[in-house]
Amino acid sequence: MLSAVIIARNEAANIERAIRSVHGVVTEVVVVDSGSTDGTQALAKDLGARVLETEWKGYGPTKNWGAAQATNPWILSLDADEELSEHLRTTIGRLSLDKLVVSSAAPFAPRQVYGFKRLTKFCGKWIHNGAWSRDVVWRIYHRDHTQWSTRAVHETLEIGEETQELLLAGELKHYSFPSLSHYQKKHDSYAQLGAEALFEQGKRATSEKKYLAPLWRAFKGYVLQGGWRDGAAGWQIAKLDYQHVKDKYRRLSALTEAAKK
Repeated sequence: MLSAVIIARNEAANIERAIRSVHGVVTEVVVVDSGSTDGTQALAKDLGARVLETEWKGYGPTKNWGAAQATNPWILSLDADEELSEHLRTTIGRLSLDKLVVSSAAPFAPRQVYGFKRLTKFCGKWIHNGAWSRDVVWRIYHRDHTQWSTRAVHETLEIGEETQELLLAGELKHYSFPSLSHYQKKHDSYAQLGAEALFEQGKRATSEKKYLAPLWRAFKGYVLQGGWRDGAAGWQIAKLDYQHVKDKYRRLSALTEAAKK
C-alpha cells in the first residue's frame, strides 16, 4: 500500500488539485499542516485527507515527520502546489499497489526509490526548455530505508549507494509561480536560506561566485540548455535565475561580514 504525504501551509489555492490527483493511486492521503489560516485544513478534510498539525520544522524534517505518521511504509511525497499528470497516475497505478510490501517479490523493493520528471508552470506557461525543464524529483520511497535531508532549502532524499533509482514514465506538474510577485516571495526566502546553508558549510562568496556564477547560470539555462525556445518566459527565467544566484552570494557575503564583528 502507498500513502501520499503532502506538506502545506496556506495552500487553499492548490491543495484540492494535489489531493484529487492522488485519489485512486494511494490508499491514504496525509496532509501535514503547519499553521494554515486560509481554510486549507477544512478543504483537505472534505476531500478525505487525514490532516495532522505540527509546527514548521523545516522542509526535510517536516516531510520526515509526516512520513512517520503514515499508515503505510511506502510514501509518495508531494508539495501542495504539485499534481500527478494522468500519464503518471496511470504509471503508478500499474505497479500493483496491493503487492506493495517489503519483500523481494514486490514491484517496489525496499532499497529502491522512484522518481519522475517535473514540469513547472511559470506565469501561466509550461516551461519545456532550459534549466527548469531538467528537473527530476525522487518521491516514492520506503521510509525505513530512505529519509529527507535536513538542509534548509532544496531538500532531497538521502539515497545510499545500495539504493536503486528508477525513473517512471509521466510528469509531475508543478504550479509553482502563478505570478512574478509570487516568485519574488519565494525568491527572497530561498536566497536567504541558500546563503545560510552555504555559510554553515563553510563556503564563502568569492569574487568568482559573486560575479561569474550568476552570469553562468543565466547563460547556461538560456543558451546551452535552450531556454530561448520558451520565448519571453525563457528570457524572464534567465534574468530571474541571474538575480537569484547574485542575491544568494550577496547575502552569503553579508553573513560572512557579520560573523567577523
